Amino acid sequence: MTLAVSTIQKFTCNPYLLFLDRCQTPVELNRRLLKEQGLDGKAVAMDLLEAKFEKFDLILAHSILLYFDPKDIGSVFAKWASLLKPGGRILISNIVGDESGDRMGENETSQVERSIELVLQTALSLGFTEDEIVRIRTSCEKSFSKKFTDFPLVTLNEIRLAMQEARLSVNTLNTYDRSQLSQRGPFTQGLSYGGQRIEICGIKL
Repeated sequence: MTLAVSTIQKFTCNPYLLFLDRCQTPVELNRRLLKEQGLDGKAVAMDLLEAKFEKFDLILAHSILLYFDPKDIGSVFAKWASLLKPGGRILISNIVGDESGDRMGENETSQVERSIELVLQTALSLGFTEDEIVRIRTSCEKSFSKKFTDFPLVTLNEIRLAMQEARLSVNTLNTYDRSQLSQRGPFTQGLSYGGQRIEICGIKL
């Protein structure tokens, strides 16, 4: 949501924003962010594959594919496509593996603590109490401890195939290694875990 808000603030517009996550902690963070910024929208705790909403012009997906087995991402892209209007766009940022079956190594998963600190910094800036910060850290540690290491990394070829099957045309594609992310903001760096990150824009056909 922070990425979306920072972009919106550069333009004179007030779109309706929907933040979706199956973890209650980021949902609560983003509810407060929406209220603080006076933006129209809501944050909902829900599994993506169970989501049923009206169609959107734009979907932003940051590091979501880390939570899914690569063999199941076809259903993820099909769901995204079903939530887009014709001609709508999806912007995806995700770390990818070089080969099918690649997993995050110890050096990469050690970056999880940095990601937790970024979440806590955001919570502090939104006025969360000390007790709330403690609960947020506990929740983050529980959710990050397994989900970021249970599944292999998705490959770029697997993403391309899933997009093709979902009738999402690749509009732009950029790839970055860790050394190229230094100027792309703390959240992009903190959620990269080394390796290669892709940023891809797809259009609903």
